[in-house]
Amino acid sequence: MTNNLSSDTVISITEDRQGNIWFGKWGGGLNKFSPQTKQFTNYRHQIDNPNSLSDDFIWNVFEDSQENIWVGTYRGGLNLFDKKSEKFKRFDEKHGLPFDVITSIEEDDVGRIWVNGGGALSRFDAIKDSFTNYYLSSIGTSFKSETGEFIVGSRNGFYRFYPENIIDEVTTPPKIVITDMLLLNKSVPIVPIDNLEFLEAPLINSPISDKIDFHLNQAIHETKTITLTHLDNIIAFEFSTLHFVNPKMNKFAYQLVGWDKGWVSTDYKNRRATYTNLPYGDYIFRVKASDNVGYWNDAGTSLKIIVLPPPWKTWWAYILYGMFLLSLIIAFIHSQRKKVIFERNVNAKLESKVVERTLQLQNKTEELQKSNMMLENMSLTDQMTGLNN
Repeated sequence: MTNNLSSDTVISITEDRQGNIWFGKWGGGLNKFSPQTKQFTNYRHQIDNPNSLSDDFIWNVFEDSQENIWVGTYRGGLNLFDKKSEKFKRFDEKHGLPFDVITSIEEDDVGRIWVNGGGALSRFDAIKDSFTNYYLSSIGTSFKSETGEFIVGSRNGFYRFYPENIIDEVTTPPKIVITDMLLLNKSVPIVPIDNLEFLEAPLINSPISDKIDFHLNQAIHETKTITLTHLDNIIAFEFSTLHFVNPKMNKFAYQLVGWDKGWVSTDYKNRRATYTNLPYGDYIFRVKASDNVGYWNDAGTSLKIIVLPPPWKTWWAYILYGMFLLSLIIAFIHSQRKKVIFERNVNAKLESKVVERTLQLQNKTEELQKSNMMLENMSLTDQMTGLNN
């Protein structure tokens, strides 16, 4: 707490039912002055705290019939202040607000909060935490009369209405279409199958011979599946809605299932999704959109995309790899078998020579033994003869 305001520029002032004075500051956040303590409490935006004020530039401070404090900011949407926890709950485009600037806040006779901002008047649904938007040329202040009538200032004067008399338009989901397909930043041509007389059989939505580039046989919004090669490495899709009531307020979200981790949000200015170097496989490109009052067509539209593998990663390539590997294995086994046979033959010849040599040695040994025996016999005979003489 301090004894001073956080800054000198005060844009909005309101008194709550407890007698506290609330000051909306331009760049200084939200200030509360307590008459009892004569002290100021300052609430500011904190980058790392999602429960803090969403923006320090404040247009409007308002207390509703339930003693809730609502804060309208310049670029942070709407804030609801919890007096007990002293935390802020933020509401922005994720909740259906079509703008970030809140220039005025009012409450109707049944307790609904209405906010005014950049080109629209929005009614808050406290149960769904969402907004219903009414697109006017409003951007200024607002006033609620004693009879409950709202008067809303705009660029073109002002509007007068009773909130209870507004009947919400019965809406149907906006129809979504994929309007164009681009390869390498060029629109894919449409070539009806009847014009491809040189083809032996129709190849629906697939790359064909060198006589013609990639093409579609029918409009992309009528196409259910496309097949791409690994060379089609930069692909883009453009999309739109067939809803023309204030189309600048249409919102979009797209996702390439199998690639994108979640939905990618965009608006009417950026209605193109681009993908580069997709790995081969099957994908589904999905698009959903909302109309000018925030009514979403969650079913949207979709397109199946098949990216073919490069030739060296196809099934027949793997068969060739397998056959080549098998041939190497067979050749290796054959060479090993020949080597074993050769070694066996060599060993057999060596064994034969060893046996032959062994026999020769045995024969020589026997001859020597015989010679020795003959010599011994001759020696004995000579000895006997000498004795006899």
